[in-house]
Amino acid sequence: MVASSRLNLLVTHRDARAAATRDPWYQTMTQLLTPLGVRTFEATTAPEAITMIEHNPIHLAVVDTRLEGLGGQLGVLRLIRKLRDQTHTAAQAATAVDTSGQHKGAAEKAAGSFRVQVQIQSHPQGQRIEVHMSRPPEPPPVISPTVILLTPSRNDALLHEALECNAFSVVTEPVDVNMMLELMARALRRFHQNLWPQ
Repeated sequence: MVASSRLNLLVTHRDARAAATRDPWYQTMTQLLTPLGVRTFEATTAPEAITMIEHNPIHLAVVDTRLEGLGGQLGVLRLIRKLRDQTHTAAQAATAVDTSGQHKGAAEKAAGSFRVQVQIQSHPQGQRIEVHMSRPPEPPPVISPTVILLTPSRNDALLHEALECNAFSVVTEPVDVNMMLELMARALRRFHQNLWPQ
């Protein structure tokens, strides 16, 4: 992640050459959001989108249901659900291992673990014992992207599947840039307490 990046956005679309002659919505979004510190990743195939999600901390993903290589209209939704399951499993595994790489016992998991540091200093007047207790640093959170689906027309089956996969919203074309910006602002309010993700 670039040091100046406040939010990483993945936008998927069909090949730009197939887009209309004027600037497509995702290019307009990129131009508007880059000065605010938003880094945009673009993918034109499903495997490329999944690779970007796996290798970059993506906070928000706009996924076109017609993306090449989906293997069906809901393929990306299923892949994103699988990625969320993987990140959930990885987060559980990270909390089960302490900083020294040793697996915690059940009692330690329940009580939490602390690091105790004892220093004994000798003085002419006697000895001074200092005890410092601290909790080891928590592992960094595994980021699961907030997903907005883009579809050419309203589809009740897609809406139902989107709800099952915890998609944030489903947007039909044509894309209104102002509405998409409002959706992103709502996602920040809901999932990041109206702050830039850490």
